[in-house]
Amino acid sequence: PIVRDWARTNQRAPSTFLIPLSYAAIMGGMLTTIGTSTNLLVNGLLEKQGYKPFSFFEPGILSLPMGVISFVLIISLGPMVLPDNKGGLFREVREHGDNLVTALDITQDSAWIGRRPDELLMALGLPTSCLLKIRRPMPDAKGQSLHITLGSQQREILRQPSSPRREDLERSFNLRFLNLDIEASCAEDPDIMEIQPVRETERAQAGDLLLLSLPRDRVVEIISKQERGIRVRSLHANQVLSEQSEFVELVLSANSPLLGQPICNASKMVSEAYNAGLIAVRSRYWGTAFATDQQDSKEASSSPSPFHRRASANFVAGDVILVMAQTDTSYPSSHFLLVTRLGSLPRPTSFYDLVPLLLFVPALMLTSLDVVSMVQISVTLSTLFIMGGWIKATEIRTIVDWQLLILIGAALGIAQAMSKSGLAAGVSRAILSSGLPNWLTPSLLYLIVMVTTELVTNNAAAALGVPLAIDLAEKMGLQSPHPLVMVVMIAASTSFASPIGYATNLIVMGPGGYSFLDFLRLGGCLDLVWLIGCSLLLPFMWPMV
Repeated sequence: PIVRDWARTNQRAPSTFLIPLSYAAIMGGMLTTIGTSTNLLVNGLLEKQGYKPFSFFEPGILSLPMGVISFVLIISLGPMVLPDNKGGLFREVREHGDNLVTALDITQDSAWIGRRPDELLMALGLPTSCLLKIRRPMPDAKGQSLHITLGSQQREILRQPSSPRREDLERSFNLRFLNLDIEASCAEDPDIMEIQPVRETERAQAGDLLLLSLPRDRVVEIISKQERGIRVRSLHANQVLSEQSEFVELVLSANSPLLGQPICNASKMVSEAYNAGLIAVRSRYWGTAFATDQQDSKEASSSPSPFHRRASANFVAGDVILVMAQTDTSYPSSHFLLVTRLGSLPRPTSFYDLVPLLLFVPALMLTSLDVVSMVQISVTLSTLFIMGGWIKATEIRTIVDWQLLILIGAALGIAQAMSKSGLAAGVSRAILSSGLPNWLTPSLLYLIVMVTTELVTNNAAAALGVPLAIDLAEKMGLQSPHPLVMVVMIAASTSFASPIGYATNLIVMGPGGYSFLDFLRLGGCLDLVWLIGCSLLLPFMWPMV
């Protein structure tokens, strides 16, 4: 989010920077044995086989010079091959915001006063999930209270005095994050209250403004045929924002409950699961579609929208959704790889916030020097962080990556099965029987593991590669399997050409608006550079004897 906001404020496309950011994160993690889950897994498999694990900074002996070469390549080649006109769904709001949101104004003579808003939408043939929120005029009398029902509870809302700087702040926000210069809207009126989410017990009142994630043309067509006492207003999506609501971009993780669900039902699912209104969806496979594209079944059969064009399209990990929700709504970290709030700025950093970093650095040094074990340091720091309030005890279960722990445990079993079943021995014999000289064997092993990483995942490639490397080392008569295991560790992490091989690539794919080809252009060159570079440098750093 920091890089993307910086790109917006400097009139640059986020797509120019997010792939290099992902690659930098990958290469930075390859400098130590704890930098990535792959390094932890490979080191654990090596130790499980009875060999000495790599020291803390040992992977950096090879990764650091290769990282410097890659840095130069990204700077020189990146501007030529990376797209400079793509961005996340916030960019779509800026470009198509005038046809994303419509408002229904309930007039004084409307027959729908006192009735539920969802009944009105159903009567008009509109999906109830398209209702984002209600704007309601506050009482005229100064200081008078207004009673509304939210769920089963009644709340009293007092009229608040206006802030003289509110308009300037909103205008600055528009210019900074959306590149828009829109005149003050009703969102800036201190005499307007907002109801979000809209409960089933809510009743429409005269002067209510129902904000819908639908295009104006569709609403006007329906209203003109059926209802009086309802006026249609056209709004830009930015005018829907206020102090109580915000746009949030969410990247789906592998644990999201939306995975496998049809995208054509996205609005209803998002509304029920997160009390948020869906604005747009970006699929990894077929691009961007707006919630305004949704149609009923009769309309969809004659002129299918992007939501219905592929009836079998389901959500997959890496898809991105843009929602509008109440400010500071929390989203389960296990459901989303990335949560980005439009224009959100971190709170100012105090010295107390830096204390965990000051504790972590010396702990890292003690671990790298083998003064204390990593387990002792981890337990000690965890206890201190909880006592200091930097980590909430109730959040520990969500902070710990249980899937990674299960994966490491499963990988240990897979590695043992490969060794005992003879699969690793069979593959190693095939490699050696190819007639390649021993000095080219690491290159072939690197290529096998790298391709597996690009097609599957990095951890799966590591789990399959370590037993193969150990068996190859034995058949080649090497004194230690460390050179070939290091090949597996590096190759399993160098997933540059595909967005599915590494989590950071998947995270930036949607927000950057990238396609598979965008990763292949620059990532393919990096894969080739790492293959050649590691093949040349490895024998000097870990002699093949």
